[in-house]
Amino acid sequence: MTSTDTVIDQPLLADALDGGRTRRPWRYPAKPRVLEPVVEPVLADGKPALRVQLSGGRAAALGARMLIDREDWDRVSAKAGKCWTLSTNGSDNALVISTARIAGRLAGQDGPKPKAVLARLIVGGAELLRGQVVRYRNGDPWDLRRANLIALPRSEARSWRPDMPKPDIVTVQ
Repeated sequence: MTSTDTVIDQPLLADALDGGRTRRPWRYPAKPRVLEPVVEPVLADGKPALRVQLSGGRAAALGARMLIDREDWDRVSAKAGKCWTLSTNGSDNALVISTARIAGRLAGQDGPKPKAVLARLIVGGAELLRGQVVRYRNGDPWDLRRANLIALPRSEARSWRPDMPKPDIVTVQ
């Protein structure tokens, strides 16, 4: 075998071709793992409820937690999942939402990017008539207990004002 007849046993590396600067193919970033939300039993105005940590970017960074009845959390988490986050639609209105497709279907939204508002799912889901708006009786959008939610026609909802005080919350051991 002469020096011009070299046999390469190993494949030629990309480093050798571009002077040591290799480019890795671009990939979508890995989806973050959804961890189980922190669920804490509490007493809100003397009645049992749960305080559930919200997931997702801004909600997780703020440590935002929603207040919800145990029965509603069991039903919603079983049917629509446990990943709920915070959405501010460009104004002061903060909503607890899910962008999971199964939650969107439960809310009656079929499309490429469904957004299910948890308050609407608790009050009536897809059965809640179009033109009705869910309002928070104490003005707190993170208080999702049934006693705090009220469905109103859009015409009445514009002039409606909160009529209930914020709850007294006591942690249960």
